[in-house]
Amino acid sequence: MARIRTIKPEMFWSEDLAACDVTAMVTFQRLLTRAGDSGRFLAHPAITAGVAWPLRIEHAPAHVARDLDQLAAVGIFRRRQGGAA
Repeated sequence: MARIRTIKPEMFWSEDLAACDVTAMVTFQRLLTRAGDSGRFLAHPAITAGVAWPLRIEHAPAHVARDLDQLAAVGIFRRRQGGAA
């Protein structure tokens, strides 16, 4: 089944998200479109880089790992055992 996700305008006033780099915010926004109905996705940096940044090879898995670390640090998402967030 197709997933359609929208971004609420309130996201742009989130102090937690504002504490992250802009690339972390973009990674989060792009992952919203890929997460399942329960909000889960595979948080593997190489896979996430390919899914969230497919045409931006300069945003490598190491950059995505940093993005995910920032998002987890401010509580926007949490990592679960087995690599799924």
